[in-house]
Amino acid sequence: MKFSKYALLLSLCISLSAYAEAPIKVNGKVIDPELFETIVKLSVKKGIKDDAALRSVVKEELIVQEVLNQKALDLKIEKDPVIKMRLEQGRKSMLNELLIEKYLNEHPVTDADIQKEYQNQEVLLKDANQYNLKVIVLADKAKADEVQKKLNQGSDFADLAKTYSVDTSKNSGGDLGWVLPNQVIAPVANVMKNLAKGSASIEPIQTQVGWHIIKVDGKRAFQIPSLEEQRQNLQSFLKQQRAREYVKSLRDAAEVK
Repeated sequence: MKFSKYALLLSLCISLSAYAEAPIKVNGKVIDPELFETIVKLSVKKGIKDDAALRSVVKEELIVQEVLNQKALDLKIEKDPVIKMRLEQGRKSMLNELLIEKYLNEHPVTDADIQKEYQNQEVLLKDANQYNLKVIVLADKAKADEVQKKLNQGSDFADLAKTYSVDTSKNSGGDLGWVLPNQVIAPVANVMKNLAKGSASIEPIQTQVGWHIIKVDGKRAFQIPSLEEQRQNLQSFLKQQRAREYVKSLRDAAEVK
């Protein structure tokens, strides 16, 4: 029995120390063990299992990072004026991100906030319609008129999109799938809402990003997703909104001359 207890204790100690890391040295410089553990903990928060594989990856990343940093310092590239400016901008950007992160941690989006926003969306989208939209985007009016003429003469919309559109949707024949009016730019939405199923715009639509020719392949009443289906999207939206409001409050309070 005594041996059994001793064996169990020894097994527990081995288990607890299985992932203990010896200090990592790169060209004689020790990498901060706390930094290593912090990166592991952040990875675990993202859903990655804390095991030997994760720690091996983190170790290798820190080694490569340190090797590159040592070489950069050896070459004194931080002395270059342009690089010095970029380093300062990078420092500011990182501090800005950390400030926003700290603010959001201290002012988290609650379930009540998500529920309220979902109810607001329900009211706004109660009678909304979705449109199965195809689009061809042209950089100038001359080309837009040329493509519109081909469409009016019976050319296939998808073929024209693949050939002439400058939008990434050209690869799918200009198909954007089902969209709400507030998901596309206003001039396009205004025309889209007045097109019958299967019809296309009769002239190019001017927007701030070029000229658009559109076709509506379908129209249906919008089915609002459930709260659970939308929870993650709503949380992200509210976080972004809260961050923007925080930034605006700081900007409004700043003395600028």
